[in-house]
Amino acid sequence: MGDIVRKKWMTMMDAHAGTIDQVYGGPVGLIWEILAGEDADRDTGALAERAELGRESRVLALLSGPGEAARRIARKYGCTVIGLVAVPQVVDEAVRKTEEAGLAGQVDFQQGNALDMSFHDGVFDIVWGEDAWCYVIDKDRMIREAFRVLKSGGTLAFIDWVEIGPMSDDEWRTPETFRIFPYFEIVERYAELLERNVRQPGG
Repeated sequence: MGDIVRKKWMTMMDAHAGTIDQVYGGPVGLIWEILAGEDADRDTGALAERAELGRESRVLALLSGPGEAARRIARKYGCTVIGLVAVPQVVDEAVRKTEEAGLAGQVDFQQGNALDMSFHDGVFDIVWGEDAWCYVIDKDRMIREAFRVLKSGGTLAFIDWVEIGPMSDDEWRTPETFRIFPYFEIVERYAELLERNVRQPGG
């Protein structure tokens, strides 16, 4: 049964798929934003320290959602952030909240596809992700794009939902029904993708 559930979501979702718009552009998106905020300060802070964020850092927040993490790192570390958002309605919400926070000159958002970004090569010091890359099926292509837009010597810094052991059918159904993940990646696979793509020309 677990394989059936996985295949169902694998056929549904990617960063450019319309389903994510239908789900997260409505009330469920507001609920998920509240739930996703739990322990966010701790996770963001730990990742920021490892990435050595600073005032000179130009950051791409890849699949940033409504932008709470983007605003948090801009406010605390003084960096400039551009958030790439999959859902058009969420871009409007992110911009509104950023203006209310007084960070409009420091944090910006645009709608786009994480698998085919419009940014030029080598324009960001850091590509940043927080618990959002689990929505993307073709992670190989997304990570290749992330390295493309990074400057030479730049940093790819992210945390994500991963599978760390066998999961029962109930464990698959419960989070997947709400979060709409296509599947959970494993740490070893992420390591393989990172090593493969950092060695690509321009990576």
